[in-house]
Amino acid sequence: MDYTATYPTSIAIDERVKEFISTFYAISDHASRNDEWVDCFMPDAVLAIGEKRVKGIDEIRELRKGMWETVKSRKHSLEKVFPAAFESFRSESGQQFEYMLYGSVDYELKSAEKTAAQWAARAVLVNHEGKLKYVFYQIYIHP
Repeated sequence: MDYTATYPTSIAIDERVKEFISTFYAISDHASRNDEWVDCFMPDAVLAIGEKRVKGIDEIRELRKGMWETVKSRKHSLEKVFPAAFESFRSESGQQFEYMLYGSVDYELKSAEKTAAQWAARAVLVNHEGKLKYVFYQIYIHP
C-alpha cells in the first residue's frame, strides 16, 4: 500500500518528516500495531479526534483501542501535506515540524458495512532523542 502524499515543490521538506508521515498512516491502518502507533507520540502529547481530546500516552492508548471497536479495517489515502514553521512548540532539541494535511479514509465495519470519510489534520512533531514524535495531533473528519 502506498502512503505517499504530495508536498510543495517550493519548500524544502525534511525527508524524516515525509518518512514519519508515510509510516504513521501505514501503522494507523492495522489494529495489531497499537503499540507502534502510540509510540509515535510524546508522553505528554495531545490528541484530538472530532469531539474527543486526550492527553498523555495512557489516554492516547485508550482512544486508539476505541478506534477499532466497530471497525474491521481502514485504509487511509494521503493527498497533500502543507508544512510550516512556527515558534509555538519546541522540544529539548529545539527542532519542531508543523504541518496540515488532508486525505480520505475507507472503512469496513465489523457489521460488514463499508463507508468512507474525508479528513484533515494539524500536526506538530518534535525531534525527541533522534526520533520524530507527535506533541500535538488533531484530526478533523467529515463523513
